[in-house]
Amino acid sequence: MNHQAQAWRSLRALSLLLVLSLGVAAFAQQQATLGGRIEALGDLPETARVGIHIIDGEGSTLAEIASVRPVAGTFSLSTTVPQASEMQAFSTGQVLLPGLQNEYQVTPADVQFVRAIAKVYDDSNNNGRFDNPELDPVYLGVASVEDPVGFFVMLYVDQAATLTGRGQTLEMAAGWNVFTVRFPEEGTALYGMDAGARDALLDIFTQ
Repeated sequence: MNHQAQAWRSLRALSLLLVLSLGVAAFAQQQATLGGRIEALGDLPETARVGIHIIDGEGSTLAEIASVRPVAGTFSLSTTVPQASEMQAFSTGQVLLPGLQNEYQVTPADVQFVRAIAKVYDDSNNNGRFDNPELDPVYLGVASVEDPVGFFVMLYVDQAATLTGRGQTLEMAAGWNVFTVRFPEEGTALYGMDAGARDALLDIFTQ
């Protein structure tokens, strides 16, 4: 084999290795799994769905990144990676976090993030996705965790980051993270930053 052919094969091998490395890096972005149950004042229609929605600062849906039809009042779904256009700078106090409010700092300074919430909506046109509040009415309610009771916020960051505030230091993996604050019957509030929550409660009001 001549030197030119050897060089060509080496270049192809290097290119393949680079592609595989990029694929591993993308896969390494942490997913989050949210599971739990729904409580409703009335019966939900068969077209009801639970969705994880990226929202803007006003709480309006920018994109649905996962959805599922609940089974016997329970649900479980995992996040997907948001679009780069949906991300913004994660500045200090950017999002109100239960227990911490806006009294926290995020490092490093160039972290980009999105926030998501869980919604129950009526997929009235039965196309398996959220279109808009007029076509797919959203049920009002409160999202919480149960064991112990508390609240959660879903955050995606484009790199590993650290959130500090009120004596708490919480490490965020690159990808999706679920911030929780829980209030046991005895003791102080418990803060967490995990790859999901299995005890979510969506307490909603049917129309």
